[in-house]
Amino acid sequence: MNSPPLVGLLPDPALKGVARLLAEGGAHRFRRAVRDALGIDGPMRITAVKQRIGQRAVLRVESAEDPEKIVWYVKLQRRRLQPDQFARQRAIYEIGELAGVAIPRPVAVLPRFRATILASIGGSPILRPETPRTAYALAGEAIASLHDRLPPLGPVRRDRFEGARVDQVGCVLADIRPDLRDRFDSAAGDWWGDRTRPTARVKSILTLHGDFHPSQLHFDRAFGDDGPAIGILDWDEVCQGDPERDIGNFEAHLILEECRDPGARICPRDLGEAFAAGYTRIRATDPELRAWYRRGSLLRLAGLHADPNFGARPPNDPELPGHLIERSRSE
Repeated sequence: MNSPPLVGLLPDPALKGVARLLAEGGAHRFRRAVRDALGIDGPMRITAVKQRIGQRAVLRVESAEDPEKIVWYVKLQRRRLQPDQFARQRAIYEIGELAGVAIPRPVAVLPRFRATILASIGGSPILRPETPRTAYALAGEAIASLHDRLPPLGPVRRDRFEGARVDQVGCVLADIRPDLRDRFDSAAGDWWGDRTRPTARVKSILTLHGDFHPSQLHFDRAFGDDGPAIGILDWDEVCQGDPERDIGNFEAHLILEECRDPGARICPRDLGEAFAAGYTRIRATDPELRAWYRRGSLLRLAGLHADPNFGARPPNDPELPGHLIERSRSE
């Protein structure tokens, strides 16, 4: 029953799948389940590539003898897998094919480990200095096409949900950085008071990605015969709401990159304009509503990055949360 340990995977009692995998005999059962799902006969390599303690873990699977070097990813999540989760992911993948957008194809679910196996997509992360500005316009077109095509999926999440999320991270910030609490509360109060009442302004709601930001995007010129194309990862938070929520969150994460590294070669405002231009080529958007969601996302990012160890590039600069709070006022 002994199997080699999975490289890089840390214990996480909050994730039952990880706890079961790391328990005695768990690695053997996990490997057997993956092998059966993918039809791999020979040796395979499984490595942890991303882990957020208490929330999720992502493992990379490769067949050691596969000449095509196909890669799969296994995503272990905290919540129990929903009965319709695989069908929902499959629907998103199929709509992506019709829209010319690469979406990871769901391959199988492993209920015991609360895990989904997904095929990898090509390309590389879009957030790189060498990525052309046109890629961001293509990204705007891609998510706009999906907003137009996706059927109703997931819960409805609009202004009150956004307000609750900001309140939640404000409590986290107050515990970690009490020196920023008054500034955060003041900015959050102004933001909520300035809300443009999405419920009253927008006549219809669309299906959204729900956690749309640059790290979810891949760019690859080889996707199609007609030039560059876009891939969009991680549809776990799919929901219904104002499309400006996806756009505003994307723009806020570009501002995060600017605040994190003001001297970087990436110009967030320029890239955000390219993205918005691409989006509006497909469908109209409300600039005021977009700005409201962008400001809310900046406040959430301020609260989250008050934790020095949060995010993809810890440790976070102690000044970063304050910069994000101020940007939420000026946006």
